[in-house]
Amino acid sequence: MADPRFFKKHPPVAAAELADRIGAKVKTGDADFQIHDVASLSRAEEGDVSFLENEKYLSDLKTSQAGAVIVAPERAADVPDNTVALIADKPYQGFALAAQLF
Repeated sequence: MADPRFFKKHPPVAAAELADRIGAKVKTGDADFQIHDVASLSRAEEGDVSFLENEKYLSDLKTSQAGAVIVAPERAADVPDNTVALIADKPYQGFALAAQLF
């Protein structure tokens, strides 16, 4: 999360629009879900997008409060039902692009 003293906050973006910007696809969840910021799986809140690249953080995915998560196609089934799954071939790269936006 960027320090608001130094960076202007970007307005919320719909999950479908974010997916388009980072080269991902909305696999599950509400494509109109509004994303407000980026965060790690363990620190994410409802309006945040996070990512899973390394399967050692799979337990964090299951307990994360993130509203959306960027994952590889083979991890789509691991995304909790109440979370928007954004499918990308390179989740870390997608998260980096999302971080640039916010």
